Amino acid sequence: MDTPKQGSRFHVARAANDGGVARGLARLALRSTPPLMAHARTVMARKGLFAAVAAGTFVPLAAWVLTMTPIYRATSTVLVEASRTKVVAIDEVYGSSSGNREYFQTQAEFLKSRDVASRVARELRLAEHPAFDPRQRPPGLTQRLRGLVPGSPAPRIPSDEEVEAQATSRVQADLDVSPVRMSQLIQVSFESPDPQLARDIANATAEAYIRAELDARLRMTQTAVSWLNGQLESLREKVDGSERRLQAYRDTSGLVGSRSSPDAGNSRQLEEVAQRLVQARIERSQLEQVVAQLGPGVADRFQLPAVFNNASVARAREAESVAERKLAELKDRVGPAHPMYVAAQSELEAAQRDTRRQAEAVIASLRKEFQSARATEQALEASLSRSRGAIRDTTRKEVELEALEREAASDRQLYQTFLARVKETSATADFRSPVARVIDPAIVPGVPVRPARTPLLALALLASLLLGAVAAIQRERSRMVLKTSDDVERLLDVPLLTAMPVVPASTVKGLAHARAMLREPGYGESVRTAVTGVQLALADVEHPVVAITSSVPGEGKSTFAVAFALEQSRTRRVLLIDADLRRPSVVEMLGMPDRLPGVRELVRGQTVGECIHRIPETQLDVLPATRRSKNPLDLLAHPRFPQVLRELRRYYDLIVIDTPPVELFSDALLVARQADGVAYVARASDTPVAMVERGLARLRGADVNVLGVVMNAHDFTRAGRYYGETAAQARYAYESRAAA
Repeated sequence: MDTPKQGSRFHVARAANDGGVARGLARLALRSTPPLMAHARTVMARKGLFAAVAAGTFVPLAAWVLTMTPIYRATSTVLVEASRTKVVAIDEVYGSSSGNREYFQTQAEFLKSRDVASRVARELRLAEHPAFDPRQRPPGLTQRLRGLVPGSPAPRIPSDEEVEAQATSRVQADLDVSPVRMSQLIQVSFESPDPQLARDIANATAEAYIRAELDARLRMTQTAVSWLNGQLESLREKVDGSERRLQAYRDTSGLVGSRSSPDAGNSRQLEEVAQRLVQARIERSQLEQVVAQLGPGVADRFQLPAVFNNASVARAREAESVAERKLAELKDRVGPAHPMYVAAQSELEAAQRDTRRQAEAVIASLRKEFQSARATEQALEASLSRSRGAIRDTTRKEVELEALEREAASDRQLYQTFLARVKETSATADFRSPVARVIDPAIVPGVPVRPARTPLLALALLASLLLGAVAAIQRERSRMVLKTSDDVERLLDVPLLTAMPVVPASTVKGLAHARAMLREPGYGESVRTAVTGVQLALADVEHPVVAITSSVPGEGKSTFAVAFALEQSRTRRVLLIDADLRRPSVVEMLGMPDRLPGVRELVRGQTVGECIHRIPETQLDVLPATRRSKNPLDLLAHPRFPQVLRELRRYYDLIVIDTPPVELFSDALLVARQADGVAYVARASDTPVAMVERGLARLRGADVNVLGVVMNAHDFTRAGRYYGETAAQARYAYESRAAA
């Protein structure tokens, strides 16, 4: 029993995959419908709401536009001079640089300053004008209502100063200053309901700007003159003080000139002393070396060159040599005992004593020279030190003198510069060249610049129509339902089995009326279309079981189940099972007795033959649910129900099961899992799309094969007129109804 069913599910899945491409192309074609056309049809369907919202929006907007106060704009053109006429060059006093972009932008900002606006308010006496003086206007609605309240304070009356300040602020806020690109022109514009006032304020602003700039420069000149005079007096005192300090220092130091005329005598004297000191140091060094070699303990000190080469020592040595030769000659001739030999020996000894005496005298003389040279060196060092100190003192004095002379010269130069600037500025204080001139004064405007009533009315009409369309579309979206047969695949992404036309309520009673429904124009054809769709979807399934469900009660699922089973029973063995145990309706529709055994009794143990009943004059067998059950979920979940369903497959070509609504109960999920496919019934223009999507999602979550959606109670005429119904079945049903 189970094997054919599993194989049939495999074939159903394959058929669904084979038909997926075709359905995808169909959905693509449906979704490619221009959104604008869809919105237009939605607006036509909600034309009442559209007209009400559009009219309710346009009328107050039009009234507001027509009652708007006209505003006039007057413009005066000012030429800003790039270079002003100058008597003398005193640009530094003003600190301005004309001729560049920043200069013209600065002038434009000056035009918008509060100083200029205040001048305009005073000159035109705007504080007394009704447009600027709140005291001349009638009290507003708020003030009148407040005056009706007992004990409320009287409104405060602003002072003249406050009114003038408010007028200045309004002029400054409403003034438009626009520099003309790539030129020296500035356009000054003012807008007002009074064209005369607009012209007067525009022209007065230009003139006030010129006068304000002249006055500002005059104040700057006067301030500069005052400041220069103060600085000049301070500089004069500073010059006198620096010159007095210079002269006092000259008197104290005894200097009459600066370092530009140095003391040449002191320099030469210092140079001579330095040279003599060098020579003295050399002599002292030489003598010091000689004296060091002539010490008492030094051997052969008499043989040193300084002593040996001395003239007196040389004569004494020569005399000693003569005595030695004489003694040597006598020794050889007469012998040592001879008196001549003794006399010669005495003479030699006397010569030797004389030589030592002369050498000692020379050594003493060298020592005295050394002492004298050292004293001379010390004297020269002291003299050089004194000369250097004197020169340093003189140099320091000369530097201080030069600094005082520079300070005095700088003060004199600065004083002369300020004196010249004071004379320049004073000479030009009375000469004022205007920075700008009016080349195109404003005239009284004849046409208001706003409001542009025709464009505003057109915009109001367009906005009203758009708002009406948005309201209609939002209203339609807030009730997102299946309006056309195209919406099924476009919104739900499932196949459409059929679209059932609306059937008059009088025909939905009893078996005769059930048969009459199949004879209604378009209804029978719609049922047969559904039959064809189910057969194609379950072509590979033998003895299929088809469940019929919906989202909520009242969508016509039981009516469709009866009509579907009756249509199939003409040629096939069909069993209709009423599994809606909570609200059974098949018995009533087919006019069957309400006490017959049915699903509940079958599950509890009665035989199939006792619970299945043949509908008279048809080949349709019905397994009814004659009474509501207290525990329908337990009955449908009983193991006997699927067992009996498998047994019934062998005897019937088709089994149709009417299940409870899937949105409210889970009974449908239990029954649908036993079926080969589920047909989902949704009431056209009534069942929300979101609800259908949730029901389909629950079925898919339970691994149920959804065959498609049946649109019930579909108004083809309205769908074709307002929603662009394009299905061939819809046109056929419409033509059939028209022919009938």
